[in-house]
Amino acid sequence: MRYVGKSSLLASPRSPVGYIASPFDERCNCGCGEVVAGMPYARGHEQTALHDRVRKIGIVDEFIGWFDAMTKPLVGANN
Repeated sequence: MRYVGKSSLLASPRSPVGYIASPFDERCNCGCGEVVAGMPYARGHEQTALHDRVRKIGIVDEFIGWFDAMTKPLVGANN
């Protein structure tokens, strides 16, 4: 209802139907392709995305070691 009764967002529309970029067309960041509205991930898919990245490093322990090594200057910086 956001656009009802308002002027067209499209430059010189030639058809009564037009398409614009919409937050309702956003896709899940995990790569599944599911449509999400205003969220980066579909429900529960942030865990899928996280574990996919852990597997690229190896097992969880290897991932934690890699992460700690990559963020070493930041760890404890505010303590």
